[in-house]
Amino acid sequence: MTICFRGVIACVFAATIAAVSVNAAVVTNGSFETPDIPDGSSFAFFNPGDPIGAGWVVDPASGSAVLILKEAAGVHPAVLDGDQYALIGLAPDFATIRQDVALDAAIYRLSFQLAAADTISDAGISVDILRGGTSVVGGPAGFFVPTGSGFMDQSLDFTTSTADNYRIVLTATAGAAAIDAFQITAIPEPSSVAVLAAIALPLVIRRRR
Repeated sequence: MTICFRGVIACVFAATIAAVSVNAAVVTNGSFETPDIPDGSSFAFFNPGDPIGAGWVVDPASGSAVLILKEAAGVHPAVLDGDQYALIGLAPDFATIRQDVALDAAIYRLSFQLAAADTISDAGISVDILRGGTSVVGGPAGFFVPTGSGFMDQSLDFTTSTADNYRIVLTATAGAAAIDAFQITAIPEPSSVAVLAAIALPLVIRRRR
């Protein structure tokens, strides 16, 4: 009986995990670790229209080039994920980068890190998620961090109504905006979690008796 009970609970647990992870998408090169900057160099330079390693592209209409920088000891900001990050423009010249990702219909969270790469101005970026050129978040969302800040966690929740290709668009809006650690995770719908909980609860109560 114990083995059977444990098997059922394991199945419910696995289903719960599946509900959380279903439809998860991958942001290619989310931490800007490619191309790998060789020892002896501190950055790589990308002009409008250039691909940034894999995944990202500097938008052809970008107002600035993009730098991929390698972390240097004692140099601000300290990288929290990998050892490279992107600097998408210095005021007043701001860059735009983009990446297309395939998503199912679901609720998602885009998370990333933002830092002010200098100590004289705040940094900001706008983030938009597009399907067929139309925003699914009601227009660009703004994110800001104060002067001299290290990398700080940011996130944007959004819903996709149709399985399709979606475009992540990032544009610097203030200061020296450093970005890193982009990823997309699915957020389970409350109804799915409620159903699984309804299945599991009677089993737990029965076991305790």
